[in-house]
Amino acid sequence: MGPRPVEGEEPPATLNWDVWTGTSPMRQFVPKIYHPSLWRGWLDYGTGWSGDIGCHIFDAVWKGLGLTPPKTVIAEVQKSWQESPERRADNWPQGNHITWMFPGNDLTESDELPLEWFDGEFYPPKEVQDLFHGDVYPPESAMLVGTEGALLVAHGNDLVLLPQSKFKDHKIPNFKDRNHYHHFVDACLGGENTESHFAQSGPMTEAILLGTVAIRVPDVLLDWDSENLMVTNNPDANNLLRRKYREGWEVAGF
Repeated sequence: MGPRPVEGEEPPATLNWDVWTGTSPMRQFVPKIYHPSLWRGWLDYGTGWSGDIGCHIFDAVWKGLGLTPPKTVIAEVQKSWQESPERRADNWPQGNHITWMFPGNDLTESDELPLEWFDGEFYPPKEVQDLFHGDVYPPESAMLVGTEGALLVAHGNDLVLLPQSKFKDHKIPNFKDRNHYHHFVDACLGGENTESHFAQSGPMTEAILLGTVAIRVPDVLLDWDSENLMVTNNPDANNLLRRKYREGWEVAGF
């Protein structure tokens, strides 16, 4: 992906390009490189694959383990992207491996818990993939490796305890189906919280987006101070936590 074409063209009459651009810098409209889904790969508009699907993959892990803000994060990235100033200025890499170190709690074996993200050309270690004995390792999934076995959470599929032979008689609870649109409206009307309410999903999203900051300063271990929302050991990374919004789209305090 990238670099951005030198010349653009007039957007179609059905697209309000100013509104679509929103807080981002104004760029020329170019067909097929932003729409319908490639906008995720541009720094102006998205947060890359980890920042996008990462919120879905992280959700069960974050809630299930009761995670709190990470202590450190580091990222390894696609070499061709790392060596291209043009792509780094405009695009997210098409592959990365992010490692967060979270504080442990009463659900973890030690006082620290490493959590790793793999996408693109980066794959989980063979010993992790080998825990799953199916034909193809699920491409959008989380694997929680414990002291007695593992839990595979494949996006949009049922939970699987591994090794399956060991847990074949273990009954996994049935979860009631929900219409998340209705659930959201009910919460707005004073009903129970949604499954991923802001108090839970806000800190989780903070951790995920911190991983995208690490992508942009690859191979550097970043120390995170969640209380003050700052990277304490790298000014370059700290400067990436916020950006200037386009004139007319400013938000007070940002």
